[in-house]
Amino acid sequence: MKDWQSISTIGYVFVIAGIIFCCLVSILSWKFSRKQGVQQKLLSLIFLIIGWYAFMYLLVSKGWLLWCPPLFRLGMPFYYLVPPFALLYTQLILKEQKTISIKTFFFHGLPFLLAFADLIAYYIKNYEKLHYIAEQVLINPVNSYFIGSGFFPSWIHYLCRPAHGCFYLMLIGFSFYRALISKRIQQVNKQSLRWLFILDGFLTINYASTFYTSFIKPTNSYPVLETSIIFAFTIVICFFIMSVKPFFMPFIIYRANEGVDKDTPQHVAIDQQEINRKQQKRGEGLLQKKLLSDERVFEIASAMDHAMSEQQLFKRISKIGNLADYLDLSPRYLSYVLSKHYELNFNDYVNSFRISYVIQLMETAQNKNLTLEAIAQEAGFSSRTTFFTAFKKQTGLSPTQYLNRN
Repeated sequence: MKDWQSISTIGYVFVIAGIIFCCLVSILSWKFSRKQGVQQKLLSLIFLIIGWYAFMYLLVSKGWLLWCPPLFRLGMPFYYLVPPFALLYTQLILKEQKTISIKTFFFHGLPFLLAFADLIAYYIKNYEKLHYIAEQVLINPVNSYFIGSGFFPSWIHYLCRPAHGCFYLMLIGFSFYRALISKRIQQVNKQSLRWLFILDGFLTINYASTFYTSFIKPTNSYPVLETSIIFAFTIVICFFIMSVKPFFMPFIIYRANEGVDKDTPQHVAIDQQEINRKQQKRGEGLLQKKLLSDERVFEIASAMDHAMSEQQLFKRISKIGNLADYLDLSPRYLSYVLSKHYELNFNDYVNSFRISYVIQLMETAQNKNLTLEAIAQEAGFSSRTTFFTAFKKQTGLSPTQYLNRN
């Protein structure tokens, strides 16, 4: 009996630690989403909702719900957002999508909106009724299936949520399959893939277990308070690992995407395999002390690429100080990354994006009536000579030769 109590105590410690880490990851991811975009916002909200779910588990299992009964169903509608957000986050990392439209958000958010509308009737109950509901849940957690309903019976949500979650997990698996078949998965950094396996793996364990106890082998116990303490402890450990892992893989928080995408502009000038070959060749020749760790170099390189390809910063910058100001980094760090990661100087790096943009405009039918000078100016080149020189250096052809190559 004492052994079970010890396991239970350790489990609660892991839950509390996991909640704290979830909150920290959520706050940091949202903070850095200003520059990294929707991907980090999705990660922030996923961790916030999962942390809240664990917090409610703690309130119910420890009997603390009586102190704050209005919180009992507060997070219920938001739980419907975790699976679709995980799908969208996975698709962004696997480069199945480059951005998320409002229409897509609305479509995936419909279960959330329906659940919220359903529970309005619960939210407007007076405090005495909410306190009574909390008491009954603490007496027997199974009561949560039958009391505290909105417009529809409470048990509907406890059946819909695991089915909803497992459906999205299948979509996530299908996204991995498409990425594997199309070989896009080879363009994603291995660390990013490992992180996806951890995050999606935890969600798989969680939703598969609730689906099992709800449909395949229903239990008389509250789903989050499994009859097997060993099984519950396993889920708690998985939750803790998932919540703490981002602090051992900082790029998860600080940058949106570190994968290699051959469709993005920088690959007109930079071939990743060539970079790796050069880095490996000169590996033992780097005798000077490293200014930045390899991990930090990748973080800064990703931020630079994102600013160039997504924000099209190449159109309006002329010196490394402009890019440093935008990224709020030292120009010395950017110079180091350009030298060690890309083996390029600043002008060649920026021109690679400009030339890629020029080629896109040249190959678009609606731009056929534009002059080469107009296209070059649109891409950020300051003069005709600079443009022609950069174009020839990168493609081996003059702009005119490139247009007439076919």
